[in-house]
Amino acid sequence: MKKHKNFDYFNVPTTDSNAFSYSPISPATLHVPAGSLEAYKTTTPWSEFGTIVLIEGYTTYTINGEMASLNIATEESGCDATFTHDFNGKWEALYLPFAIDYDAIKADFDLAEIDGVVQNDDDNDGSIDFTVLSIRGFKEQMTKPNKPYLIRAKNTGEQTIIFEDVAVCPTEETTFDCSSFTTKYKFTGSYNALDASVLANRYIVQDGELVKGASSLVPCRWYMTATARDGAPISLPNKIRIMPVEDVITGSPLLTSPKEEGLIYNIAGQQIGNDKLPKGINIIRMSDGTTRKVKR
Repeated sequence: MKKHKNFDYFNVPTTDSNAFSYSPISPATLHVPAGSLEAYKTTTPWSEFGTIVLIEGYTTYTINGEMASLNIATEESGCDATFTHDFNGKWEALYLPFAIDYDAIKADFDLAEIDGVVQNDDDNDGSIDFTVLSIRGFKEQMTKPNKPYLIRAKNTGEQTIIFEDVAVCPTEETTFDCSSFTTKYKFTGSYNALDASVLANRYIVQDGELVKGASSLVPCRWYMTATARDGAPISLPNKIRIMPVEDVITGSPLLTSPKEEGLIYNIAGQQIGNDKLPKGINIIRMSDGTTRKVKR
């Protein structure tokens, strides 16, 4: 007999069919969680709203469709899980209590793991010029449960991933450290929704970037905190780009791969010619594919 656990606490509320008799709901729009659109459209009196749409970017996560606690105390094997989300084609955080077979979903989704946070002072003036979250494409077959990942759908819109016969594991450690000499970065997973009071000084993945001070975090996600090792105030941008590690190494997130000798790019990755170096920081792409920074 299979274990039953549900991480989706959003069900269509039961209410009297005349609950909205004195409210003009026919011209109103009702926003509902992913995976429940058809249920609201076919359940009275919710179906009487003029427009019913998904909450943008929302996620539902169920295991065998029965209500249960989000606190996992012991491992439960033999579970079937579904993960429904409104994907936007950009990188999004992912944190699940079970391992997934990447080979089974890689035709429709990209998966990445966190490499680290990189900061650069490109003009050597003592100030940080850019901060990025470096990620690596996932190369193994199986993920690890309760570990922060990033996922990106190859097609946009609501999609449901079905995982069969998985083992739901208790969370032994929710926080992963990724620190530099000066700063401690912590990535913490959450199976519960979080609001603005918790997220005030934390970063979440939003629209393909790390964004500080978001108003909410949906379940099955992770957030990042940053603190100085010496306790001093820390200064980071409100938005941090997410980049593949190979782009971080080149020093330019938009750098292409031409094979012509000595093509010149600015720090934004825009090609500016190959005959004269303008003032400032320049990136030169050599014919062998290597790059070097030159300050003029």
